[in-house]
Amino acid sequence: MKVILLSNVHDLGPYLYRNLRGRFEVEHCVLPGTPKTDRKWKRILLILATQALHVPAVLRLIIGARGQVLLVCYDSHIAGLVSGLISRLFCMKPRIYLCNFYIRELGKVWFVRRMLQLLLSQGVGLLAQSPTEAAWFRGISPKSQVDYYPYCQGDIEKMQSDVTALGDYIFSGGGSNRDYDLLIDVARNLPSLKFIIVRFPDNILPHSIPQNVKVCTDIPYSQFLSLMAGSRLVIIPLKHDVGSSGQQVSLTAMEMGKTIIYADFSIVSQYFRDGYSGIAYQPRNAADLASKIDQLTQDQDRLIVIGKHAHSEWAARFTRDKFEAELIGSIERFVARR
Repeated sequence: MKVILLSNVHDLGPYLYRNLRGRFEVEHCVLPGTPKTDRKWKRILLILATQALHVPAVLRLIIGARGQVLLVCYDSHIAGLVSGLISRLFCMKPRIYLCNFYIRELGKVWFVRRMLQLLLSQGVGLLAQSPTEAAWFRGISPKSQVDYYPYCQGDIEKMQSDVTALGDYIFSGGGSNRDYDLLIDVARNLPSLKFIIVRFPDNILPHSIPQNVKVCTDIPYSQFLSLMAGSRLVIIPLKHDVGSSGQQVSLTAMEMGKTIIYADFSIVSQYFRDGYSGIAYQPRNAADLASKIDQLTQDQDRLIVIGKHAHSEWAARFTRDKFEAELIGSIERFVARR
């Protein structure tokens, strides 16, 4: 069986690519990604347009393989699914496996659900990254093999002693699905505390920003890491329980040994034991978040202990090697399935 690996990056990690090549003949096709925007309908149109442009290239790869094909889509998922349906007109039935596939709040849109029901009717393999996502995909595609394992990462740029140092400000950063309105409201009611928010350009903030909040936009990643490393604690404020959002920031903060206060949604709560390796707050509840920030900032010993637990949990359960090993295992189970 030949594997055609679709992605938008050249480096997928040595473990994943090496292990695929050790089991199959692999052709790696790198395709441009979809431009980012937080505007829902504009995002749908951009995704559809980009994926439509990729379909001819993916079809040529499938038809040119001249045999049984496993299409592993790390990106260009819609193009891969559409190509799979079209290739049946040529009496070919490629098997399709999707990883890193998430649609965030677009899953609530009727048109998107119906389109995915059709595309997933081929009976694909898929690795979901949260319990909520796994249940959603199983609901719209009962014939598919839907496995679940949380996204993992590691090996951030090596920092110095400021990784475990407790600074004098509270950090929050990232772009997808962020509830910065809530966090700024909380900061307004905690004027003695300093906050730093690193947002994406598409994150729309309130017109009035309190004096104790510093907002940074579109800064280098090295600066993002440095600001996180020097913080007292890290906040993950989310609006909805959708993937993928908050995962990379959560894991980076855990690796640094930071205490994290997170929205109690499964997409991030799956990484923590509340009260042990992180602190959950009730989503959209400003009073609950403010109370937990106020209590933790005054308890340095607890910050240090929870941060150490967070780092230990990351090292034991959420490194990149663990995720890639689970991904390879899921692909192998899919290939063995008839």
